Amino acid sequence: MKEFSIPVKITLDCYLSVKASNQDEAYEIADDTMYWAYQNGAPEQHKDLSILDCEIAVDGEDIDLDEWRDPSDTNES
Repeated sequence: MKEFSIPVKITLDCYLSVKASNQDEAYEIADDTMYWAYQNGAPEQHKDLSILDCEIAVDGEDIDLDEWRDPSDTNES
């Protein structure tokens, strides 16, 4: 059996909870927070980030994540 590298893109829709005096300051804090979250590892694991939705594409083709698939039909070995 051969091994292949297939491009996969995962997009997360999230919201970040921040404390600020006004909305402009909140956006600045969120920007800095996510910048440093990325610099320090996996930004999606930041303690104040809540994931709302996820989109996955394999080689540019979106996967229908609402489609039901029979687990016994998997192609994994």
